[in-house]
Amino acid sequence: MKFNFRIVLSIILTLVGLAIIIWLIIRGIFYDYFINYSSTLNLEKTGQFGDFVGGAVGTVFSFVGIILLFETLSLQRKEFKSSNDVFTHQQFDNTFFELLSLHKENLKSFKTYSVTGDLISGRDFFTYQKQYLQDIFVPTKNLSKNRKKAVELFRILYVQYEESFSIYFKTLYQLYSLIEDSEIKGELQARYSKMLRAQLSDAELFFIRYNAMTELGTQSSEYINIYNILKHLSHFDLLEFKFWWSKLSKFERNGLGTVIKEIKSILKHFLL
Repeated sequence: MKFNFRIVLSIILTLVGLAIIIWLIIRGIFYDYFINYSSTLNLEKTGQFGDFVGGAVGTVFSFVGIILLFETLSLQRKEFKSSNDVFTHQQFDNTFFELLSLHKENLKSFKTYSVTGDLISGRDFFTYQKQYLQDIFVPTKNLSKNRKKAVELFRILYVQYEESFSIYFKTLYQLYSLIEDSEIKGELQARYSKMLRAQLSDAELFFIRYNAMTELGTQSSEYINIYNILKHLSHFDLLEFKFWWSKLSKFERNGLGTVIKEIKSILKHFLL
């Protein structure tokens, strides 16, 4: 139970006031004899007793009343803040899940056809296009040139599906902007950012990364760093590293990716 100084002080002062009254009654009965049931009431001494009780003990009780009034106002303020926090959280919840629902709807707008004529849409679109870019990308030994070529390749794809990509990245940006600018902070903020990150497939992270490397995605870079959005993106999927990972099987790439993540996690834990 949390210690409350004002309540404890009120109890102590009340006990002090009652102790004074009891002490005066005992003196009146056994020592000063101004309280006597068998004789006439001594008005002078009784008046002095009342004045003392009203002046000394009354002041103590008045002070207790002020303390309790302050405690009541403090509790009301806390209750109001708590209610306001609940309302703010509900408002955030509604906006967040509406945007998240819109984000999922945006995924459905991505459509293409495979070489066999099959319709590919939604998250499958990202997986298909990622594989397509990996297949056609011709790497060199120069990492800088590879990165520029990779970004240019993404730009060409972006132009082909500009409307869908534009809405997709804008909605995603608004979701992270909502989390960052909201009044919810700390653990709760981290929980929503992780919830959103969990909605993103590996192929989506692939395109989010290359979009952030263009002039169109400059603003999103801030949120990518703050919320570690690309945490689960494997370096063995990136186009600029194809010169190295192209010689590995899918199984070997996944295995190495897992090992690298574990090493990074251990180093981070050690440094912290």
